Amino acid sequence: MSAKFFNNVNGGGDMTGGSRAERFFSHFMSCQKQLYGYILMLVPDSHSADDIIQETATILWEKFDEFEEGTNFVGWAITVARFRILQYRRQKRKTMKQFNDEIWAKVEAIASTSQRERKQSRTSAVEHCVEKLNVKDKKLIEMRYTRDISTKKVAELTGRSRTGLYRSLARIHSLLHDCIRNTLAAWEMR
Repeated sequence: MSAKFFNNVNGGGDMTGGSRAERFFSHFMSCQKQLYGYILMLVPDSHSADDIIQETATILWEKFDEFEEGTNFVGWAITVARFRILQYRRQKRKTMKQFNDEIWAKVEAIASTSQRERKQSRTSAVEHCVEKLNVKDKKLIEMRYTRDISTKKVAELTGRSRTGLYRSLARIHSLLHDCIRNTLAAWEMR
C-alpha cells in the first residue's frame, strides 16, 4: 500500500483502537491477501489485479468514515472490489473477448465459496490444534487470547516472569503454526 494513504490522514483523530489511519491500516492489512486472491480469481492478469487492489484500497480509504467498526470489513472490501472488477470488465469488453455475465456470476460464486471453505478449514485446523495442546499450554492461550488478558497480568496470575511467559507463548505459537500447516496439508490430501 502506498504511503499516500497515511500522509496527513489523521482526520478521525484518536478514537478507541487508534487513529483513523491506524484502524484503516489494521483492517486493510488483515484482509489484503484474501482480497487480492479474490481479485486474481476474477481478473485475467496480475497487472490489472494490482491496479484494481490499489483502486479498491483508495476507495476504501476515502469511504472509511462510512465503515462501522465491528462490522465485516472483509465483506465491505470485497463488495468494493467487485464493483471495481465490474467496471474493469465494462472498460475491457470492447477490446477483449470476455465471458458473458452469467459465466462471471458462476466464477464469482465459486470464488466466494472457495474463500469461505478455506477460512472454515483454517478455523477448524486452529481449533483442532489448540485441542491437541497440553492443559497448561491451552490455559495460557485461553487466558491470553480468548479472555484477552495482558501478558503482564497472565505472568502475574501464573507466577511466571514475563520473559518466561513470552518464551512459552513463542513455543506454543510455533507448535500451533506447525500443527495447522500439517493439518491443512493432510486435509488437502484427502
